[in-house]
Amino acid sequence: LPTDASDIADLIEYAILDGHITHIVPDPESNSLIIDIQDAGNGTLTLTIPRTVFDAQTDDGEDAELFVIIDKTEVIFEEMTTDIDRTLVIEFPAGSEIVEIVGTFVIPEFEAISIVILTMAIMPIVVMSARTCSLGKYCG
Repeated sequence: LPTDASDIADLIEYAILDGHITHIVPDPESNSLIIDIQDAGNGTLTLTIPRTVFDAQTDDGEDAELFVIIDKTEVIFEEMTTDIDRTLVIEFPAGSEIVEIVGTFVIPEFEAISIVILTMAIMPIVVMSARTCSLGKYCG
């Protein structure tokens, strides 16, 4: 897993025609991904985003609608979904600078995820120690 926000781009497959992506950053407060682009002509941005990184779901676990905003204007986009990812094809006009994709979930602070993973890794050791102690062995 990534160690900071700059690594989120490593988890997302993307291709851009007529422009360059400079940053892909999660915004946990608004449950969105912020994508900075430069040198944009009339182009297309294609993103394949793992659902573990970013998603939009209802309380029942069904897919919810994503929203794509380019420079503060909501736009229509194409979407293909699987159980593991969502692929978006977004057309953008010349001069575009910021693409925001709004969902219901985005990876929070990556340090928090690291703590969860560490806890999961240590848990079996704690359980085994507790079992050993309960069998009457020395528990120091």
